[in-house]
Amino acid sequence: MKCKFNNYKIKPNLNVKLKVNDYTSEDAILIMLNQINIDSNNDEYVYKIINKDGKNYALKTIIETGKNNENFIEVLKGLSENDEIVSEGARKITNNSEVKIINN
Repeated sequence: MKCKFNNYKIKPNLNVKLKVNDYTSEDAILIMLNQINIDSNNDEYVYKIINKDGKNYALKTIIETGKNNENFIEVLKGLSENDEIVSEGARKITNNSEVKIINN
């Protein structure tokens, strides 16, 4: 790799670690990787929280995912910006289970 502005501070044969941003999406919706479940049809889903008659329920929502990094994954379809999803205990509930929202 050639360095256009060297000023002789970068010497030959030195090692560097580069982090390259190869993808950017300003409108991306990101969720944590561990919040995704996979059903028997191999579909990825999360439990979206919906409010019905003053009570909160977990609705199984199939999602389509995109790129990911070490901790987060992009959701392409299935969620909107202000949707709330179950972040803990998702493996212990089923579709349309009543849930309680706890803000830490």
